[in-house]
Amino acid sequence: MQKRNRRLLSSKLNKYIIPGIMMSLALQLGNIVDTIVSNFIGVDAMSAITASLPVETIIQLVGYCLGIGGSIAVGIMLGKRDKESASKLFSATLIVTVLVGLIFSVSSFFIAEPVAKMLVPGSDLFYYTRDYIFISLLGAPIIGVGLMMISYLGAENHPELASTYLIAANVINLVLDYIFLNFTPMGISGASLSTVLGFLIAMVVFIFY
Repeated sequence: MQKRNRRLLSSKLNKYIIPGIMMSLALQLGNIVDTIVSNFIGVDAMSAITASLPVETIIQLVGYCLGIGGSIAVGIMLGKRDKESASKLFSATLIVTVLVGLIFSVSSFFIAEPVAKMLVPGSDLFYYTRDYIFISLLGAPIIGVGLMMISYLGAENHPELASTYLIAANVINLVLDYIFLNFTPMGISGASLSTVLGFLIAMVVFIFY
């Protein structure tokens, strides 16, 4: 029994450790992407992206919190072989994530400008910050669902899909940054849009889930 348990634990550790490392690398890749973007759009625009981080954090917290909390509860249910309750909780979590994201999206038309004024009062960075926040809020449902799914993939024994999703999202983000910032007049809006589209297009990975 001890040998069997040791073998099972070892196999699970091996299955999760490499994807875990890849997820950490993917998150660092996101920082590298931001650095590369700064070469395209300039110091002022990059400063605006940094100033917008509080809004980005709030948007991401929805997906992270609902995903982590929901996936823990679902993991317990699956351990009890209660697949029906687990499925219902997953659906409920997904619906709430989408609804909260839609609230952010609708509010973007009303709060992007005042929030930008609050973050960079009396600064030349205002327009950059406003545009970046506006697109980020519009894409809140996509970002929220993407981050929520990462937690569920781990809970349901698919950590490799979670790491693949993050890596794909960042690679797509980088490619679209290059296209939008070099071949369109979108400016910082293009940088924000490429992030949202990266999360969206990479969702093809979820088909395998």
